[in-house]
Amino acid sequence: MRAGLAKGDVVAELARIQESGGERAKTLRLSFAGVRTAAVEPVAKPVAGRAPLWSHFRTGQLLELSGHAPGKLSTVARLIARAQAEGEPVAWIGARDAAGFYPPDFEQVGIELASLVVVRMPVEPGSHALLRASEVLLRSGAFGLVVIDFGSMALPRGELSWQARLSGLVRKHDARMVLLTGSAEDVPSLGPLIGLRVTPELAQVEARSSGEPSTAGRVLLTPRVLKSKLGDEAALSPDLRSLPVGAHWG
Repeated sequence: MRAGLAKGDVVAELARIQESGGERAKTLRLSFAGVRTAAVEPVAKPVAGRAPLWSHFRTGQLLELSGHAPGKLSTVARLIARAQAEGEPVAWIGARDAAGFYPPDFEQVGIELASLVVVRMPVEPGSHALLRASEVLLRSGAFGLVVIDFGSMALPRGELSWQARLSGLVRKHDARMVLLTGSAEDVPSLGPLIGLRVTPELAQVEARSSGEPSTAGRVLLTPRVLKSKLGDEAALSPDLRSLPVGAHWG
């Protein structure tokens, strides 16, 4: 069990960070409801020699999930659902105008929205406001997973100070952190303390032979490793997913 959250102190500190950017954000929402087990959508059969991303994403790590592929949010949603299924409180931090977090889609994959802490920060202070908010939440010791969605903000690339602080906090509290960026795969990672960097790849599922379950409207989502400091080659297994409503392949 994680330590109790000093709700008043956390809310006060987040409000102070928001006000430092000018207008106080009106979209800050903190939900401190009890964590409930989430029903996670079944995944594809394991592939020999490969493991799900969650198995490689260990506590005490910073994970950068980069690129603009449609599967990026699906990938982080699965990580959130898995954390909740293991009883870990999760927080999502993003800019006020960011469009990445869409509750209906997240709920559809089994995320318990009532147990998810969502923090919306002003755009004016830039990405460092998101980092400071994440430090506040991690210091509380109450979160097993914290996600930062940088959206279209300028990235704090190569700065060791914030990486060292966050890396120290996730190790101290046995937590995990996901950093969502739009960086192309040929662009360097956010910095040397990023333990794992992946980008999702989508592939159309081949039609199955007669008598086998239909794969119509399904795609294979495979997180491809761009950088790993795990000491071994991380080979990640694919995940069979449904296309969003209204979407089509090709």
